[in-house]
Amino acid sequence: MTQRLDQLKDNIWKTMRARIIAEKRLDSNQFHGQLILLWYSFVGVATSIYYLVYVPHHKIINLFWVIYSIAIFFVSSYISQSNFQGRADQMKQCHLALKELYYCSEQETGYDALSKKYLDSLKMSGNHKSSDYLRAMCNAKWYGEKIDMEINWYMRLRVYSYFLKKYLLLTICYSMPIFLFILIFFLKWN
Repeated sequence: MTQRLDQLKDNIWKTMRARIIAEKRLDSNQFHGQLILLWYSFVGVATSIYYLVYVPHHKIINLFWVIYSIAIFFVSSYISQSNFQGRADQMKQCHLALKELYYCSEQETGYDALSKKYLDSLKMSGNHKSSDYLRAMCNAKWYGEKIDMEINWYMRLRVYSYFLKKYLLLTICYSMPIFLFILIFFLKWN
């Protein structure tokens, strides 16, 4: 019985750590999404003023800015529909409930009661991604916390690839308006 209880406490701790990482990921998505929208809007307004003053009529430029406006519309729709902030708040409530449950589990002796409280806490939010779980376990191992699992090369590779994809995508998203401006500038002269 104590082995089952210890395993349940371990699951509570791991889930709590994964939900913390998920909350951070969703907060980061919310921040970057809003910043990208602000950046795209600023570039769109600044470039529109530039072309209105210096290049009043050019069909290719007008076509590109229509496409750019449509892209901003889709990005803003995606960000608002994704509800990153609401999901991050749910993850936070869940991991705080799991943290309280984890620390109260030291006094809890009944497996069934603790298991029911654990399952009730999980219902507070959607599930985290597997990458959140892997990041949480790798972070725990890297920071010297005692965990009962071995972190293999594949897990590390998935964590590294997550960061690589994230920062590559952010770089593309932040630099896209600049590339579009440069492309239009060169097309204008051809």
